[in-house]
Amino acid sequence: MRNLLISNDSCVFRYGVVSLFVEVNSIFLHIRQLYIIMGVDKTEVKYRICSMLNVGTFAIFRIAVLGWMTRWIVSHKDDLSLPVYTLGSVVLAIIMLMSIVLFCRICIVDFSKKKQRNHNVPQDANLKRKGCEAKDVATNSISSNGIPAATLYSNNVHLD
Repeated sequence: MRNLLISNDSCVFRYGVVSLFVEVNSIFLHIRQLYIIMGVDKTEVKYRICSMLNVGTFAIFRIAVLGWMTRWIVSHKDDLSLPVYTLGSVVLAIIMLMSIVLFCRICIVDFSKKKQRNHNVPQDANLKRKGCEAKDVATNSISSNGIPAATLYSNNVHLD
């Protein structure tokens, strides 16, 4: 079984430890997600700082580390068995693609100049703030806070 991986177990251990650096960025991704769930405005200083740290750690601890891991697996192809090399290459390619898509989505949502509505507040609640009456067309009912009853019981949560 030992020969299935690589002849030097400490090399595999170090590779695994380096792969954990990717999780450093998860701290800021989760803080950003909590800010979105709590309805923190994207123009607030704490959201902007978290967003900048998120992008910085994303570039360093995701893109750069995954790039280094890809380079390492390619340069050690002869030391790895074919199944391990194939699986490692395919998995790294998928993770890198997912990370690039996530990075693009985060940059578009956090740094685009177009005016964005708050996805955490139902559209009718935004109308209520402007002095409009929010009325549910389907049930013709208005809740006590002006949000349609159907909207209150909806499970739709936007997690940009």
